[in-house]
Amino acid sequence: MKAIVQHRYGTADQLAFADVPKPQPGPGEVRVHVHATSLNASDIEMMTGSPAYIRMSGLFRPSRKIPGSDFAGTIETLGERVSEFAIGDVVYGDVPGQSGGLAQYVCAPVDVLSRMPEHLSFVDAASIPQAGGVARQGLAFGGGLEAGQRVLINGAGGGAGSFAIQFAKMQGLHVTGVDTGEKLEAMLAFGADEVVDFRKDDFTKSGAGYDLILDLVAHRALSDHLSALAPGGRYALVGGAMLRIFGVLLKGYVLGKLTGKHPGMLIHKRSPLDNDCIAGWFGDGSIRTVVDKVFGFDEGIEAMRYQAQGHARGKIVVEMIAD
Repeated sequence: MKAIVQHRYGTADQLAFADVPKPQPGPGEVRVHVHATSLNASDIEMMTGSPAYIRMSGLFRPSRKIPGSDFAGTIETLGERVSEFAIGDVVYGDVPGQSGGLAQYVCAPVDVLSRMPEHLSFVDAASIPQAGGVARQGLAFGGGLEAGQRVLINGAGGGAGSFAIQFAKMQGLHVTGVDTGEKLEAMLAFGADEVVDFRKDDFTKSGAGYDLILDLVAHRALSDHLSALAPGGRYALVGGAMLRIFGVLLKGYVLGKLTGKHPGMLIHKRSPLDNDCIAGWFGDGSIRTVVDKVFGFDEGIEAMRYQAQGHARGKIVVEMIAD
């Protein structure tokens, strides 16, 4: 089969098209003929080998050589002990290990898959699993928020951020989106009440007092974020460099006790329930597509390069087979 592969860490220049053997499904797995794959920040981390924890599975070379985590497609082969699905079922999900989707076929455990409803396109379905799950779980971090409370989403112009804006507005929250100036209009279009160009304005000094900060970028010090929280507010870090993660994990408890605020790290859990819920919101019109640009499979390396540049207003999808 055709796939995009990488044999060492680096930029998109290290990626290449190659003929590789079809993956064979193990017990509890299925092989899916991929129609579309979406890209995430995690795919760029796997490509570059940074932050450092990415290299735990391959110190000098990537252990998983095919990028792409989120996918949608048609089941072609069943592994042993699979009764939940049948050959020909149309499914979507997030591959454990965050790779494998930029290929004609991918294997996945059945417990990460959802059936794709008829109202979703393959492109929209592929955009959901990781980014949608992070957004939904991030807004629930530490407990639910009530209508009228204030949430700030740092990195709101990207894939997870575009979902998070819409989910937050569904809950009646006041949303502030933070990103680059080129994404301000996109954030407003997704429903943000206020937008901030971080290059021009410092949201941590606005005095707004946020009930939740969902940090999808992880570039600021923890103390800066805590100063922007309302009393009892919560800060959820998603990814970031090792030192920043350790800082939140090690300092978070103590600072929480001292300040009455609650910093922590969001650990995204793959959940078909999230997929099904979000698909339902697409179906009833509660949310709309967050796809910024669709590339063909032959443009897959360019898609990875575009994702790495951080320009996407929402999700980037590689369409392997046109709908």
